[in-house]
Amino acid sequence: MIAALKSFFADLKVEEKTEVIDIELAVAVLLTEVGQADSEMSVAEQQKIEYMLMKGFDLNEEEAKTLLLKAQLQQDKSVSMQTFTSVLKDQLNYEQRVRFVKGMWLVAYADNQLDPFEDYIIRKIADLLYLKHSDFIQTKLSAESQSKSK
Repeated sequence: MIAALKSFFADLKVEEKTEVIDIELAVAVLLTEVGQADSEMSVAEQQKIEYMLMKGFDLNEEEAKTLLLKAQLQQDKSVSMQTFTSVLKDQLNYEQRVRFVKGMWLVAYADNQLDPFEDYIIRKIADLLYLKHSDFIQTKLSAESQSKSK
């Protein structure tokens, strides 16, 4: 019985495909997570994410759309945001992580309404990125103010 279990788990390890997640994909997946938190990504949220990917990673529109599509597929099959937040934790300094969280708020406010699920997802990601609560609140207020002034 134990040998059968060991064999089963050994087979699972062989079947596992270790996919390397780069920073571009990690950012895109987490932004997608926010955009789809309320079950549907609005056109405004999608455009905001594409714009952020183009500016943040120096991509053209087609590359940004391709990255977003790849992120949506990755997000659909993902079971944990920690896979992606760990990439950001490892590769971004604290101030960059704070700016990223503000970017998530900007995506959430892109359609001029903050859904409770968006708030929850951003809070969870900010916690996984080890942001101070004061920085979390400041990014939210800043993004809200910025979205109202447009």
